[in-house]
Amino acid sequence: MLKGDIPGLSVSDFIKNVYFRVISVGIVAAILPTISYMYISDQVIQFVITSIIAVISTIISVYFIGCTKIEQLQIRNQVSKFKTRIFCQ
Repeated sequence: MLKGDIPGLSVSDFIKNVYFRVISVGIVAAILPTISYMYISDQVIQFVITSIIAVISTIISVYFIGCTKIEQLQIRNQVSKFKTRIFCQ
């Protein structure tokens, strides 16, 4: 991406709004799966539990850290529409 490609977007804003959020999500999302991996000895159970925790941890981290308030509102609206379609038929 060249510096002048997107008017009004500085490199520092891009780094803050994209890279910082991605790195933060990655670090936070990795904490619980790493802990479960270290403390569960049975390999099959370890794989299943760690995978479930990783998916849940990633979803929560992306929602609260990686999304802006507007994106969170859009997600809530989509989830609400989905729940209405599923449970009201």
